[in-house]
Amino acid sequence: MDSESTVVVGHTRPDADSVCSAIAFAALKSAEGTPTTPLIQGPINAESEYLLERFEVSVPEERRTVGDYDVILVDHSERDQAPEDLSPDQLRGIVDHHRIGDLQSSRPAFYFADVVGCTATLIHELAERREVSLDRSTRGLMLGAILSDTMLLASPTTTDRDRDASAALAESLAVDREDFGQKQFEAKSTVGSLPPSEALKGDLKVYDTSHGAVAIGQIEVADSEAILTEKGAYIEAMEQLQDEGDYHGVVLLVTDIPAKGSHVLVVSTDDSAYESALDITLSDRSQFVDGLLSRKKQVVPPLLEAFGSSKLT
Repeated sequence: MDSESTVVVGHTRPDADSVCSAIAFAALKSAEGTPTTPLIQGPINAESEYLLERFEVSVPEERRTVGDYDVILVDHSERDQAPEDLSPDQLRGIVDHHRIGDLQSSRPAFYFADVVGCTATLIHELAERREVSLDRSTRGLMLGAILSDTMLLASPTTTDRDRDASAALAESLAVDREDFGQKQFEAKSTVGSLPPSEALKGDLKVYDTSHGAVAIGQIEVADSEAILTEKGAYIEAMEQLQDEGDYHGVVLLVTDIPAKGSHVLVVSTDDSAYESALDITLSDRSQFVDGLLSRKKQVVPPLLEAFGSSKLT
């Protein structure tokens, strides 16, 4: 990277939106005359790998520190999800679609956040508003990010702005949005071939509550049966994670996209508290919940309300 470069980076466990939005916003800033480089803070998942290979884009450099570079964050605004050495003096901007986090800048900074299903939707809107033309590869990554974060536009977090952005991007790429999304989702579903302990941690977020820390993971699949046949191994991995992190509980959502619902697995010191908070009845530590697709909108809020509000770690 050039010593004058600004860097754009997402959260510590990069998903498709975190990776693709970092690349897209770096492209936008560079096109506007500010040399900007995307970074990632951890290994990419199978879905991101598929998208980068499809559009012939190199994997961004992986690093947990940012040195003296100016920094823009995408897809989060949480101190504990940011680079380890990020200081308020370095923070130049945030583009996000989650709750407002606990980061501060020491000077005025660009901040663009809104209630949409994906950060890439906001970046698409910014590019349109600023009349910046992004290349085909970047547009492809943005489309992939939107379809990923909205679960092929089926998640309750999906807005008309996500639908409009994805439709415009698909049209500009001359691709069928549904076919594009299905092929991408097939790549994403390879998580079933991973060891349970690795799959569990692939998309894991931790929340501090008055009851203690709660870890919530999510696995999105085209057929949940492959995961459920290994349910015992997943429960064992969850128990081990609970012990390692000293968590009050570990929740895993096995989200079956075609079935439009999730199997909720829970390992905790008090299962009844989770049953009450999520309005479920755990039978052998799990229950299928029809229509449950979004951790952010359908699981985290009732848990935090029941357990006492908190902070994402």
